[in-house]
Amino acid sequence: MTRFSNEAVRGRCYTLRDACLPERRSEVGVSKYQVGNGTFWMVDEWLPLPNGQATRFRKRKIPTKEQAVALVAKARAEAFEGRYFDRPKASKLLVEDAWKAYQPISKRDNDTWKSEEGRAKHLTRHLGQKLAAGLTVKDVDEYRTKRLGETTRRKKAPSPASLDREVELLKRILNYAISCGSLPSNPIAAVKLLRKPNVRRSVLGRVRKLGHPEVGLAGKSRSTVIAWR
Repeated sequence: MTRFSNEAVRGRCYTLRDACLPERRSEVGVSKYQVGNGTFWMVDEWLPLPNGQATRFRKRKIPTKEQAVALVAKARAEAFEGRYFDRPKASKLLVEDAWKAYQPISKRDNDTWKSEEGRAKHLTRHLGQKLAAGLTVKDVDEYRTKRLGETTRRKKAPSPASLDREVELLKRILNYAISCGSLPSNPIAAVKLLRKPNVRRSVLGRVRKLGHPEVGLAGKSRSTVIAWR
C-alpha cells in the first residue's frame, strides 16, 4: 500500500522519501490481465525524476509483454533525462468535431458554404468517428471506394472531381484544426488528388472526302472529337 506524508502535494509528483513505492508485480512493473477472451498487459510503476520527485506511470491494453517492457524502459529514460513531461499529448480530436469547429468559418468566409456542408455530410458519415490525427492514405482511399459505390441525385457515381473537392475540404478542415492548436499536423497532407478530367465527347461531323490526302483511304470517314474539362 502506498503511503504519503501529510505535507502538501503538488500535481501527481511526490518525493521519493514520502512514498513507499508499490511492490513490483512482475518484471519492471508489468503485469498481465484478461478482458473477456482477450489477454493484455499493463504497466504500473513510479518513475523517479531528476528533481528527486516521482511520478506514477500507468498504461493498459498493451498487446504483448515485450511492448509493455519497452514502453516502461522508454518512460524511465525520459523521466531520467527530464523529458517525461515534455512529451506531446496525443490529439483525441474526431473528424466530426473538427468539422463542427470549421463549419462556422466556412459559412462566414465562403460563398459556396452550402456546397461544403453537402460534402461534409459525406465526410462525417464515413470518417466522422475516426481520430483526425490517425487518418492515413488508406483511410482516404477506402473513403473514395465507398463513395464510388454510392449514387448521386443524377443516379450516377460521384465524379473524380467531386471526390477531389471532398478530400480538399477534409484537408482544409484539418489545417484549421492545426491553426487552432487542436491537431499537431495534417496526417493526409501528402494525399494526392485524382485530378481526372470529366471528358465529354462530341462528334461534330462526319466528312466524307474521296481522294483527300488527309483521309488516307478512299471512302473512309473522319470524325472530329473534342474533349474539354
